[in-house]
Amino acid sequence: MFVTSGRANTISMTTMLDIDIQTRDWPAQMETILGELKQLRESNALLKKRQTEIEAELSLAARVQQSLAPRSLVWNDVSVETHYSPAHTIGGDFGIVFPHNNMQFGLSTTTLINRTP
Repeated sequence: MFVTSGRANTISMTTMLDIDIQTRDWPAQMETILGELKQLRESNALLKKRQTEIEAELSLAARVQQSLAPRSLVWNDVSVETHYSPAHTIGGDFGIVFPHNNMQFGLSTTTLINRTP
């Protein structure tokens, strides 16, 4: 027997295979187990499909984040070098340096957090 919880795609086994082949209803027990196995296979296929979708979304998010990362620049006699390395697939801290005038520059820092459900 399998029970699904309130959350989508969460299945837990509540009983182990316990078939007494000396009883008359063992074929029905086997049919139940085969039905549950089919349900598990279908759920597994859905989970694999969703995992593939999530990986594609993370890949796109990583490319977008990388495109927004600051670039190295030279301003008057100051050279500002940058380095991009996300904490995981996406996320992490970065800062942007931009010239304000001939004597001043601005600095902005940001923290990107990966908040996946």
